Amino acid sequence: MSRLLQVVFTGRRSSGKVDLEAVEMLVRTSMHRAGAAVLERLLSMPSTEPEHVTCSCGHSAKNHGRRAKQILTALGRVHFERSYYICPHCHQGHSPQDRELDVEGSPVRRACAE
Repeated sequence: MSRLLQVVFTGRRSSGKVDLEAVEMLVRTSMHRAGAAVLERLLSMPSTEPEHVTCSCGHSAKNHGRRAKQILTALGRVHFERSYYICPHCHQGHSPQDRELDVEGSPVRRACAE
């Protein structure tokens, strides 16, 4: 926040006025970036994941480690890693966290605006 104020006041000192629209855009962009960073940290927090989960075909899918995911949220792009499972029966891969976040099969969250 102090860095934002420094930019605003430096601009005011050099021009003698405040460009309110520019300040609004600067603050909005900065807050979106900060919010996206919070989401990245939250979604990347380690958790205890089971070795197997039930696949949509009804068989047991095995944990194959963590895989990267990128989604577009109302705060901007968010990158994180989550557990990924592959079913030896139907050979489909999935992440329960994708379903939980409602981003299964899509990299975009509802009601996004960038």
